[in-house]
Amino acid sequence: MPVTTPPDLHNLIISGFGDHDTDFEAAFDNSSEEAQERIRQQVVNEAARAEMIPEEGKFCSVTVIAHSDRVDDAPTSEQARADELQVSVERGDNALLWLFDQIQQVVQDAGATVPASVDDMQSVNVFRVACGAAHLLFPVPTPDERPENRRVEFAVASFAPEETPVL
Repeated sequence: MPVTTPPDLHNLIISGFGDHDTDFEAAFDNSSEEAQERIRQQVVNEAARAEMIPEEGKFCSVTVIAHSDRVDDAPTSEQARADELQVSVERGDNALLWLFDQIQQVVQDAGATVPASVDDMQSVNVFRVACGAAHLLFPVPTPDERPENRRVEFAVASFAPEETPVL
């Protein structure tokens, strides 16, 4: 099966979250129209297409990668890391639920069978990875750079059966 991925995974990012903000839908709505369209086309629609017609044998895997910013005001470094990780878990879970809701809507609008839960999807797998502050874009951020560290990235891979050549 050939595997297709978006041309530039670094463009599938929603950033700009406030401190401890985990509301993915609000961050998505506040992002550029270009970023919204990329995510709709390369993430939501790609997954929905795989789910709508399972007999075509197409599969899609989406990894939701959630990041937080550094926590500089915690009493200990352990508490800072725990806080950073917790925020990214919540941010990632919120993004995953938003994504599933969007997939459901596209599938429903197409008149196909709508999965009841993420686990009920036949041809799509969605995973959440929480990174905490392990992969900062700005390790020593200014106040203006902190929202860029607080982000959600999507990594997408689609698998489709190869067409058998006619002999």
